[in-house]
Amino acid sequence: RSADIETETIYVAAVGVIAFKKWALFGKLGFHRWEADVTFNNTQLGSLSGDDDGTDPMYGIGVEWRPTERLGVRFEYEVFTEVLDEDAAATSVGFVYKMR
Repeated sequence: RSADIETETIYVAAVGVIAFKKWALFGKLGFHRWEADVTFNNTQLGSLSGDDDGTDPMYGIGVEWRPTERLGVRFEYEVFTEVLDEDAAATSVGFVYKMR
């Protein structure tokens, strides 16, 4: 028996920021559009497949450290709700460069 699940999502969110000297806290709230393809393989039953999609809320929190005025490092935690009736969470580290 095996299962293969492939999902994709894209989101739009409003971001609120509380800034300090070299640190910033932020929160996100928005919606994400997702698609999922599911395939189950069973030696007795054969293969079953299907797909689903939806638009549901998403939210996240994070912190950004800015060692210089233009460079920053972000740590984020995001939750994408109701993907195949479950919440999917992601943690990430990103780099920010602000052009002037």
